[in-house]
Amino acid sequence: MKADLKRIQEYKYVCFGIDNSKANDKLGPSGQEQAVFHQRIAPQLESYFGTRFEKLCQEALVASYRRQQVLWQHVGQYWDDEMQIDVVGVRLDKWIDFGECKWGGRKVSQSC
Repeated sequence: MKADLKRIQEYKYVCFGIDNSKANDKLGPSGQEQAVFHQRIAPQLESYFGTRFEKLCQEALVASYRRQQVLWQHVGQYWDDEMQIDVVGVRLDKWIDFGECKWGGRKVSQSC
């Protein structure tokens, strides 16, 4: 379990580095890693992990469908000018599952 968690953590940082590779070219000379992290990387981490967490939740819905043998047509997200839905699962039994994902240290209300 610890090895899996470590691989996931490493993967997230690799993805962050790849996604931000253009910014990485301008990070600065060697020896300034701490300053670079605090000024360039840390401010973007919450947003980055929030987006990755939404994708993880979508993947979890697919895994749940497979485990329960639910036939589905599409899993993704929906947004327009008025709303954003983080997880949408369109099933072949004419049900649609909706989910909201929250990443961060703030408490989230469970009321609807």
